[in-house]
Amino acid sequence: MADAPLTPLSGTATVTAVVPPCVSHTLFSPAATARGLGVVLLLLLAGRPAEAQRPERFDVALGSEWLVPTATRQVLPTLPEPAVEGFVDVEVVVDRRGRVQIPRIRKGLGEPVDSAAVEAVRAWEFQPARSGRDAVAVLIVVRFDFAAMQAAGAPASVTAHLRQLVAEPLTSTLPPVNDKADADGIEQPQVIRSVRPSYTGDAMRARVEGNVVMELTILADGTVGSTRIVKPLDDKHGLDRQALIAARYWLFEPARRDGTPIPVSATLDLSFRIR
Repeated sequence: MADAPLTPLSGTATVTAVVPPCVSHTLFSPAATARGLGVVLLLLLAGRPAEAQRPERFDVALGSEWLVPTATRQVLPTLPEPAVEGFVDVEVVVDRRGRVQIPRIRKGLGEPVDSAAVEAVRAWEFQPARSGRDAVAVLIVVRFDFAAMQAAGAPASVTAHLRQLVAEPLTSTLPPVNDKADADGIEQPQVIRSVRPSYTGDAMRARVEGNVVMELTILADGTVGSTRIVKPLDDKHGLDRQALIAARYWLFEPARRDGTPIPVSATLDLSFRIR
C-alpha cells in the first residue's frame, strides 16, 4: 500500500524520553449512527467456503480530529543502539475497550528499531474514542521520532505522537492482477480489518442510498494495493469517494497458492442505507 501523509491528532498527549464469502456484515459509521444511517459491507468471493481458519476481525473507523482515543499509558522503545535518527510509524487499531490490536509497521527504519517500536505500542493503553456515548474502534498511527545524539555526552531521545491517516482515495499505478480471489487452487483472503466509510453531510441531506461496487487488488502482504469503482453510486455528494477512502485501509490475511502469499483481485460491495 502506498504511503500517505499523516496529520497530527489534536488534543492528544505527546510523550518523550475478508467477511465470509457472500455474507453481508452491517456496520455503522460513527458520524451516521446518531442519524440512523447504516453501512453494509460485502466481500464477494463467489460463495466459496474459506479453506483456512478465519482470523479475528476488527471493524473500525478512521481516527480523526473528532474521533480520537486518549492515551493513558505510553511506553517508548528501548534500543540497544542509541544512534538512531528518523521516525517509525506504527499503524494500530484501538478497540472499543481501549486495547491495542494488530499493530503493524507502516513506515520503518529497519530492525531492530521496527520490532522495538511494535513491542512498545503493544503496551500502550487508551481511553477509547467515542461517538456520543458509544465507544468506537478506530485506526490511528503512533509515530516514534528518534533523535540521535547532537553533542558528545548528550542523550538520544524518542518522542511519540498520535497521528491520523490521510482521508484520500488510494492512487496506484500497479499493473492488473490476473489471479481472482475465488479461483481454483487459491486459498481465499480473509478480512483482518475492515474500515467503515462515512456518509457525507450532502448525501445525508439528499437522502442518497445504494451500493458502491469496487475491485480491489489485495497484495501478498494483505494490504490493498489498488481500488477501482466498477459500479458507482454517487459522485455528486461524495459517497463514491468515501467508499474508496475506506477500501484503501482494509487489511487481509492474504490469499495463498500452495501456502505462498500471492496478490489477487476481489470485489468489495459497500451499501449505503438510511435507517
